[in-house]
Amino acid sequence: MFEFDFSELLQKGRAADTFLKAESARSMDRLGDTVAGRVVDGRYFVNRGQAKPAMRDSMQVLKTGDFARRVISVARHARFLDEGTGLYGPKGRLIVAKQAKALRFVIGGAVFFRRSVKGIRPRKFSSKEHDFVEAMLPDVLEVAARVAIDRAGLS
Repeated sequence: MFEFDFSELLQKGRAADTFLKAESARSMDRLGDTVAGRVVDGRYFVNRGQAKPAMRDSMQVLKTGDFARRVISVARHARFLDEGTGLYGPKGRLIVAKQAKALRFVIGGAVFFRRSVKGIRPRKFSSKEHDFVEAMLPDVLEVAARVAIDRAGLS
């Protein structure tokens, strides 16, 4: 005659599930911080003038779900760095004032007016960082699973 009692194993399995959720959430936070740091430390956000806020201070990691994070920049010029201005080229196409006589800029507290400025090409850092996260995610989740299994005593 045989008797099986899986209650202890089942309790460890439930504990592993709880630990896995907690460790995965921590891993998502760390991965979001890593991506934000990669963007800031990269050459995407080099401030040449003092008019723009420091990109380092503008990066935020938002929790959009238990296992979802969104890395954003609250600086208004980040979108133009990522997507470009739409007017660029080998000879440096120009953005020209059409509705007014000049374009107005404030740099370091000084006001400047220009009839035209050179456009910039897209840096596409958001798609590059998305690819980085997709490549890293399986390894991050595997480590989280190992930690959860060890903490639950199932290893």
